[in-house]
Amino acid sequence: MCKETERMQYRIETLLKSKGTVEGISYNTLQPSLNDKILESENTDRIYGKIAFNVLCKIYGINFVNHHNFDEFRDWVINGDANNSNWINEHICQISDLSIHFPKEAHWCLFSRNQNKVCAIVCLYNILTRKYILGEIPHEYSFNKLNGYICDWKNRIEYTFYDFINTIIP
Repeated sequence: MCKETERMQYRIETLLKSKGTVEGISYNTLQPSLNDKILESENTDRIYGKIAFNVLCKIYGINFVNHHNFDEFRDWVINGDANNSNWINEHICQISDLSIHFPKEAHWCLFSRNQNKVCAIVCLYNILTRKYILGEIPHEYSFNKLNGYICDWKNRIEYTFYDFINTIIP
């Protein structure tokens, strides 16, 4: 071991064993830190798509989501497809785009009607957001202009969109 490495090792060991200062360096506690990265991929996108599909099923039922109008989206979620046209060309959008404030770090999925298509916004931790077009609204089904589901996992409360709105209206 070279002298510089030995000296550094000595300083580290002394600092860990001592209280106060070591060679003029003072400390109160050692604070570890992590440098995590969120890796995005087509699989990540498909996971958000699956969440959208599952929530759509929870709200509108299995017969609705099994309609052939959603076959292209369902196939993309299951198998992936490099030529997917279901994105509303914004992988990550700002939560500040919405005027509704969901619980801190909540997970939520909202559906809207754009022309005659089901659109979804899926958000995890009020930060990571994806937008999708799931398919044409089947003619034989009614579809609300806006609907969704909010999971306040910290407080262990789940809301439909309308139930959540009722909690914030005085």
